[in-house]
Amino acid sequence: LEFRSLWLDELTSLSVSSYSPSDILQGRDFNRHTPPFYYLVLHFWLEVFPANEFGLRLFSTVVDLVNIALVATIFSRQFSRCVGIAVGALYTISPYAVYYAQEGRMYSLTLFLVLLVYAFALKAKNGSFTKRDAFLLWLVGVCGVYCHYYFALALFAITLGLLPSFRHEQTARNRWLLACIAVLVC
Repeated sequence: LEFRSLWLDELTSLSVSSYSPSDILQGRDFNRHTPPFYYLVLHFWLEVFPANEFGLRLFSTVVDLVNIALVATIFSRQFSRCVGIAVGALYTISPYAVYYAQEGRMYSLTLFLVLLVYAFALKAKNGSFTKRDAFLLWLVGVCGVYCHYYFALALFAITLGLLPSFRHEQTARNRWLLACIAVLVC
């Protein structure tokens, strides 16, 4: 994690995360084109771990280790345990996954939130999408949009892919769509 020196965007991550939580949320003294959620989480992370290359990049690495388990779990539930293990293994050795797991930016956290949305989509597709799930989808969606704006594209794509599954599940469809509309409002 300390092999490469920090580059400009990683220095931005360290700098912005050093502000107070209220300054981060208000976008004070930094580029307001970047949503605040990652910086806010990183702020608390760096209160426990050192604010250097290692501590900064360790956050992305830990989140990506969770992503590996989440990818394997999701694909195991959707297809089979063997497929889940294979996809998790492929993700683990993916050069892009390895690169972004070692970068002190919001990409691993954004992927984690997208994977959670996908897990909720599988629940909704199976007809077991409760009010609690809709609330959690809203919460994950808000965190996702405030982590990286492109998260909204993933949420939109997953929703489009899910809509045909809702033919006979109007309650699940309505809960899903209301949660997505609430994300957009926030």
